[in-house]
Amino acid sequence: MQNDPQLVIHVTDEMIRHSRILDILYFTGFVYGVVELLIILNLRISARLRDLAARATNRPYLIAMTYVVLFAIVTAVLNFPLVYYSGYVVPHQFNLTDQKFGAWLGDEAKALLIGTMISIILVPLALLAIRGFKRWWVVLSIGSIPVIILLFVIAPVFIDPVFNKFEPLKDQVLKQKLLDEAARAGIEGSRVYEVDKSKQTKTMNAYVTGLGPTKRIVMWDTLLAKLDQDEILAVMGHEMGHYVLHHVWQAWRGPLWVRSSSCSSPNASMNRDWRDGERVGESARPVIRHRCRGCWSLCLRSHSSDRRSRTAFRDIMNISRTCSAWS
Repeated sequence: MQNDPQLVIHVTDEMIRHSRILDILYFTGFVYGVVELLIILNLRISARLRDLAARATNRPYLIAMTYVVLFAIVTAVLNFPLVYYSGYVVPHQFNLTDQKFGAWLGDEAKALLIGTMISIILVPLALLAIRGFKRWWVVLSIGSIPVIILLFVIAPVFIDPVFNKFEPLKDQVLKQKLLDEAARAGIEGSRVYEVDKSKQTKTMNAYVTGLGPTKRIVMWDTLLAKLDQDEILAVMGHEMGHYVLHHVWQAWRGPLWVRSSSCSSPNASMNRDWRDGERVGESARPVIRHRCRGCWSLCLRSHSSDRRSRTAFRDIMNISRTCSAWS
């Protein structure tokens, strides 16, 4: 039996090159982040930011909040070359977007602002836990669970709309088919939205997101413009499979024990210095850098529907880096 020509995927050299660039950027981003953090620590940039924040106020909680803002600005500047290349240059190079630089930069600024606003609440709380509990890594790991759930609930309503306009799906026939498909998959009570992603990308996507009252099916307008109804239903069948099989939750639930154990201290002296809040023992600093960064980056890994919201969650990772750099 011959294959249906319509179902044959033609992989071009350009597709392979794009995929390889994304792979390189993925691993480069990790190395870049580690080097960036080492620079901030070893050049005592973090200590200067802390001292600057301490001169502005003498209240510990406000010092931490001020430090977070300063730290976010510094890391945004250091991250900009890689963010610009991966988020702006590469998509334009492969004709995946027509977004102008000003609009792209505006979205990045929004993401930075959202991440910083959330971080100035969570970072001081994390530092209080570190100072107040002997086994603070357990407290932070457990405390990350309600934070993740809250972000998962509020993201579709308060974060995603900052970047795009969401409105009920106009095609009522397609909407009913999607709801019927969702009902068969056990996803009840969902709303169906379309979003104006064409202003940012030419790529296609759809997803199921939210929890409880914010649960929804979202279709990118690029998908609606390029695929017929049967193709859209096939795409959504795949996305609903992720939701039904709880892949989002498994992404952070599985490593929970790893997060807790990787943040635990191998000796009491490290715990004492770290909880002291004023200094970190020189012998313990390399371990703290690695373990606290890994712990919080996993603790705050949450579902995000598109690159712009992922950028906001990426900036929330400043929590891990702030805790690591507080020395």
